[in-house]
Amino acid sequence: MKEKKTIIFAIDDDPGDLEILSRILEEIPGWDIEFNPFTKGEECIAQVAKRPMDVLFVDYYLGSATAPEIISSLRKNNDNRPIIVLTGKGNEKIAAEITRAGANDYLVKDELTPDLLRRTISNTIEKVMALQEKAMLKKQLQEAQKMEAIGTLAGGIAHDFNNILFPIIGMAEMLLEDLPLGTPEWENVKGIETAGKRGAELVKQILAFSRQHEHQFLPTRFQFIMKEVLKLTRSSIPANIEMTQALQNDCGMVLADSTQLHQIGMNLITNAYHAVQDKGGRIDVELRETEINEGLEHLDLAPGRYAVLTVRDNGIGIKEEHLDRIFEPYFTTKEKGKGTGLGLSAVYGIVKEHGGVIKVKSTPGQGASFQIFIPVIVSFAEKNNRPKGASIPTGTEHILLVDDEAPIARIEKQMLERLGYTVSTRTSSLEALEAFRNTPRLYDLVLSDMSMPQMTGDKLAEEILKIRSDIPIMICTGFSERITPEQTEKIGVKGFLMKPVTKIDLANEVRRILDEIKINFV
Repeated sequence: MKEKKTIIFAIDDDPGDLEILSRILEEIPGWDIEFNPFTKGEECIAQVAKRPMDVLFVDYYLGSATAPEIISSLRKNNDNRPIIVLTGKGNEKIAAEITRAGANDYLVKDELTPDLLRRTISNTIEKVMALQEKAMLKKQLQEAQKMEAIGTLAGGIAHDFNNILFPIIGMAEMLLEDLPLGTPEWENVKGIETAGKRGAELVKQILAFSRQHEHQFLPTRFQFIMKEVLKLTRSSIPANIEMTQALQNDCGMVLADSTQLHQIGMNLITNAYHAVQDKGGRIDVELRETEINEGLEHLDLAPGRYAVLTVRDNGIGIKEEHLDRIFEPYFTTKEKGKGTGLGLSAVYGIVKEHGGVIKVKSTPGQGASFQIFIPVIVSFAEKNNRPKGASIPTGTEHILLVDDEAPIARIEKQMLERLGYTVSTRTSSLEALEAFRNTPRLYDLVLSDMSMPQMTGDKLAEEILKIRSDIPIMICTGFSERITPEQTEKIGVKGFLMKPVTKIDLANEVRRILDEIKINFV
């Protein structure tokens, strides 16, 4: 049945019975068995806790203790490995008692044969594995449902938070245009704008956590992300934990999603903290650019330059038998309440998605070291960035602006009017539809919010396009799981922006859409 070695432990206060069991086990054809006999239950339990085991045989009567007592002790410590009770005689009372204690089966000693043992061991192991798999699937389902609930909550928070941030960032941007550069007032407003944009990045992290934010892979300075991560983690990790950092300032850019890089840093440093928190210790964080041309088979990397993030601690370390499993979802050695088993598996997935590799080294009692290798961009065209000194695109077209949040509508109107556009505003999607129906040729573009009462932005777009199929429509939303850029394109919407929107993003997208319409019309 098994190609690998079958590890069997047995407890019986009669050495003769243990010898008989050993001989019968040896007669099972084709099995490689490691037999570990014990005459004292305490000694066996101590060894079972430390070593791998496929099945445990327990004699029902052990003098100072009974099989149910030993089984209960193991089950209380969450040891769910197969246990078979051996008894001098079988009856329903014994069967019921050992089943309540947590045994998987029982056998009568006088009836033991190689074939009976083979079948019983095989069936018991298979049943236990099936139960463990069922329990794991149940746990995964519960975790998935919990994550879905958290994601729904996060999406709602993100929508409201983005609507709050939009006026703050928008007003700050316009005030910066109006105030003299370098004055105390200008510096104060600049601080407001910076704080607002950090809030917007936080919303992106919330949405990424809930898997409701589409990851954007852009040229990114990993060292800037890690500086933010270290600032955040240092404030939450106790002062008795020493933290050192060595971040290469001129480390090359990586093509990455900044929110996911932030998640990598947070998870690895949090993992290191859990390893040193009980006795204190040190966490070292290093980022450097390196060229790799040798040892590629070991690293599973293509030749080239890589940004290498190392997070090292001198904590409890990782047992050798756990190293192959630490990146498995829901696998954790931490005590209840200190880990879900998802942190390292999330890091592994993100690194692979970025074309990188993660390596771990550890010595129990001395600490662990995690290394992340992500390819550095040798050269890239900054096609998405405006050249320095380039003017913000403007226009004179007429825009119908629709948003049920009056402060947001007011800010967007001011932004667009400063860019030269004529803007008609509506705070009701039904009123906007009626205005468009009355004068459909008055407008050159419709800019609509997504989440609105009575009629959502996508439905409004569909109704407007029925009236005039060539009108360009742009959706601007704080959050919506109902709409994505791909979905807007299918219904005929030409542009999509996530709130809070900066003036430059709004100017570029509006001008792009209007210019494309002109080109297509010609």
